[in-house]
Amino acid sequence: MGTVILGTGSYLPQKIVTNDDLARLVDTSDEWIRTRTGISARHVCGQDEQACTLATAAARRALDAAGVAAEEIGVIIVATMTSHTLMPSTACLVQKDLGAGNAFAYDINAACSGFLYALDLGDKYVHADHSLKVLVIGTENMSSRLDWSDRNTCILFGDGAGAAVIGYREGKPGYLGSKLHSDGRLWDLLYM
Repeated sequence: MGTVILGTGSYLPQKIVTNDDLARLVDTSDEWIRTRTGISARHVCGQDEQACTLATAAARRALDAAGVAAEEIGVIIVATMTSHTLMPSTACLVQKDLGAGNAFAYDINAACSGFLYALDLGDKYVHADHSLKVLVIGTENMSSRLDWSDRNTCILFGDGAGAAVIGYREGKPGYLGSKLHSDGRLWDLLYM
């Protein structure tokens, strides 16, 4: 009786930046980064990779896992704050690359929480129309926005994408819901 995940997919760029690599750029060490974050390495985009290319690769894997053709998708929601164009949206570029011409597509920007916000929106569409299949994608190309000389932030972020195809299944408990919250008063803790 609800929204279920029909298939998932993910994609990471092949290029890896280790903590030792970062120690050659900024005053840090593998030990300093690991003890504060638990991170040992991060994937970063190469020359021809953008948020949309990562998103498309993850989406293809999710469609394959779900056994759903691109033409069956009714909505594409992409959560990103690192689209390489303001217009068209990353979602429209993914729609084009997948050949998902029956879908309407748009982006949302909710930073780290973006995928959860997009999943919640997708659930609303599925409940409104049980025949819909929705493609939800979270994708970021943070390496293109980082200050690689700032030890406090360059150690934290990498690039990648995750995707899920969601739809309605009778008799399945599925997505139970969410309680979303934002606090704009804390904007200055991390901003771009």
